[in-house]
Amino acid sequence: MSPQWRLRTLGGASILRDGVVLTGAAAQRRRLALLAVVAAAGDSGISRDRVMALLWPESSGDGARQSLNQLLFLVRRDLQNSDFLSGSAELRMNADVITADVTDLERAARAGHDDAVARLYGGPFLDGFHLREAPEFERWQEGQRARLAKLYFESLHRLATRESAAGNVTAALEYWRRLAAMEPLNGALAASIAQALAALGDTAGALRQLKTHETLLASELGVPPDAALLALEKELRRRISDPNRREREEPPPLVRTDQVTESPPLSAATFSPGRGWVRGLVLGTLTLLLLASGALMISSRRARFDDALIAVAPFEVLDSQLGLWREGMMDILTLDLAGAGPLRSVPSSVVLRQWTGRNDLESAVALGRSTGANLVVLGSLLPSGRDSVRGAVTLVSARTGEILAERETRNGIDHVDALVDSLAVAILRDIGVRRPIRTVRGAALGGANLPALKAFLQGEQLFRHGAMDSAQRLYARAIALDSGFGLAMYRLSWTRYTAPTIFYDSTYSMLAVRAQTLNHGLSRRDSLLILLDSIRVMAEYNPVFEVPRISVGTARRLLRIAQQASGQYEHDAEALYQLGEVYFHFRQLLGTTAHDALTVFDRAIAADSGFSPGYEHVVGLALDQQDTSAARRYLDAALRHAGATDVGRIAPLARELLAGATDRRLAAFLDSLPLKYAVASFETFGGWMDSAETASRIMRYINGRARREEPAAVQFSLFALAFMVARRGHLQEAHTAYVKSGIEEPRLFSELVLLRAVPDSSAARTFAEWLATPDLLRASRAAPWWAVRRDTQSLATLRSRAARRDPSDSLDVGRYVDWSASLYLALARGDTTAALAACTGSADETLPLRFVEDLDCGRLLLARGRNAEAERRLRPADWVGGPLRSVERTRLWAEAAERAGDRASAARGNAFVRAAWRDADWAR
Repeated sequence: MSPQWRLRTLGGASILRDGVVLTGAAAQRRRLALLAVVAAAGDSGISRDRVMALLWPESSGDGARQSLNQLLFLVRRDLQNSDFLSGSAELRMNADVITADVTDLERAARAGHDDAVARLYGGPFLDGFHLREAPEFERWQEGQRARLAKLYFESLHRLATRESAAGNVTAALEYWRRLAAMEPLNGALAASIAQALAALGDTAGALRQLKTHETLLASELGVPPDAALLALEKELRRRISDPNRREREEPPPLVRTDQVTESPPLSAATFSPGRGWVRGLVLGTLTLLLLASGALMISSRRARFDDALIAVAPFEVLDSQLGLWREGMMDILTLDLAGAGPLRSVPSSVVLRQWTGRNDLESAVALGRSTGANLVVLGSLLPSGRDSVRGAVTLVSARTGEILAERETRNGIDHVDALVDSLAVAILRDIGVRRPIRTVRGAALGGANLPALKAFLQGEQLFRHGAMDSAQRLYARAIALDSGFGLAMYRLSWTRYTAPTIFYDSTYSMLAVRAQTLNHGLSRRDSLLILLDSIRVMAEYNPVFEVPRISVGTARRLLRIAQQASGQYEHDAEALYQLGEVYFHFRQLLGTTAHDALTVFDRAIAADSGFSPGYEHVVGLALDQQDTSAARRYLDAALRHAGATDVGRIAPLARELLAGATDRRLAAFLDSLPLKYAVASFETFGGWMDSAETASRIMRYINGRARREEPAAVQFSLFALAFMVARRGHLQEAHTAYVKSGIEEPRLFSELVLLRAVPDSSAARTFAEWLATPDLLRASRAAPWWAVRRDTQSLATLRSRAARRDPSDSLDVGRYVDWSASLYLALARGDTTAALAACTGSADETLPLRFVEDLDCGRLLLARGRNAEAERRLRPADWVGGPLRSVERTRLWAEAAERAGDRASAARGNAFVRAAWRDADWAR
């Protein structure tokens, strides 16, 4: 009899033979990924080219094809040479050989079998499954996860509604609770649960449900329940106080779902890749626990332990003079053990948030369960005579709760660093009894002298609590005591980089490069992060104001390094943060968006909610997407977990601004803060298109205050004001501020020219000067205006200059300018056919340098009725750029979407444009 094969992708990833989960080669990630991709494609199948793009995005065509053929052979061998796939060019799962839960679920959903969907959905698609060096697969995975979760949610909702209508209150209640686990802040679901409980006679339980919902709203969003829910609560309290009530005969008043906020924007995030599902599940679990229902479902799950993961608890230190070493011993041991053979260490910051504070076996097991680490180290440090200390460690298996080894050593009080290295060696020897482990390097902090080490460890403890200014001083002290302390140099660079400042401070980039020159003798993790940081800060640029300083290829290499670091340390908040920084700062080169960066920062926060740098950009990124509810949630989280950080300092002000603070209230808040925090608040609100024009108001305030307190910063503040008010359609104010700033920014100036905010004579003079200089890219910004003026001579000159390529031009500026000049030369001559040919023939490599070419190409496509192409060409990569590159582009995109029948995109785009130009002072 042939074996029965089944692929499980919902709630995990595994393959089963006759109901038994396979291990070994058949369970390797790349093989499971291939099966999952084919299974999710269903009956329509998936092309081999698409599979190769998902699993081997960086390989050449022949290399990827060879890898796919080899993988198909291995999987076929694992499945005992069965024909698990059908088709040649299009791969499909052969249901006669192997079945898959995802395929069964989708068929059930298409057939309207909601009961089957609810039964088959075992959890998020490929939950906990990661594939290294495959970003395309990760994006595909998150999209599938969101789509399948939505199918499950919709089926549950129909089931709950059906059972309620049939009077099956108990069954309906179970479905309402499962829905609430996915959307815990959904008021309509809270009301449905309360009504069902009341109908069953549990009025007290209904009131607890409403109270729980009220508590969650207050803690997560800082808002009260809707009026309809308050009315329901009032009625339930009236009935419970009535001794003659007859609850089963008189159900509570029905709360219509259109009277209750069905879901805050978290509902959309629930199905957005990498973000809301995890958050919703956690909050939903909390809801169920508070309701004392569903707890068994959670507690019955066995903890998953990673045998290669080790957690070091804070040491027990009874002598106050040794207080530094409570966390210091933990920090050094964590770094010593990381990267020894297959071992990985749980970051100290994560351990501190999970630690119960008791140095006993029970607490060790609890730490292991909460972090996933099977190996846990308990330790103590005690005085031993006048000038020496005794260190002791206990190695515990969290899975079994047994003590694996106990070690002890002594050393002089001035040699605690050597003592902890000795303990690390002893621990690794004990682990090596069970598995091969190479010896510890020792001095994992780079061999710093003890006074420098102490200063560094004190800085680390302050860093973890978000006290960046104080941590920065201690890192600087550590370097003063030991100029070769690479890890302290890295941290000093970081704290200077993240500190809000009125001026551009380049010292952090020099420190990062210096740290890389000292990058030796460190753990694999720290060495990789220092390398990444040194490359990133030197290549970094502001995608709003500047053009790239590196090529697309270099940016992709930087991304690969960041993905390698975050892939090897996938639960490490710092590694994830560095990946998010690459997504954020190099989005113009990589084609990533605010949403992509936000997703990675969310993962960093999920890995360690107290990792303060993780909150640096998230509020601003949420507002870039006009998602005020998400911004409020991030602000609340920052106040709870990172109140001492810069974002925590401005959080109260930010909440006031989101609520619509008056100018007087805004000024009062900003007056109470140092000027640098006012600058930080502008950076946070710069992308928000609210009716009160908050960012412009903040920048006007900064400009006035800078004149009094920091005259040297006025130039920057005037330029930032010019950029901000230009986006809001205040063109004359923008031009005046731009001229006064004295800063030349070709893209902003050219946009103001095209919008007729600059006199033609001034524009002609400036553009002629640009054309006469060696800066070819700057001169190209005048090309759209020359096309409008029919100035073919200037365009021909520009193109002829571009033809003389510079071999050292890594950005390929010459090729870009040649293409742009050709496009606008055709438009100046009225040859729309040639112009359209230039548009459709452009290469992706020109993307980072493009100015407004996409707008003009979109107009040409719209004029030819090629609406879908126009929509794709005009789709905003992000809500950044000047008035043409952000707002006008979005307006044209919305028009193209409307013509193409994509009304949702059209509505979204038009809403953005209306908000941005609500009070514009120019005729569009």
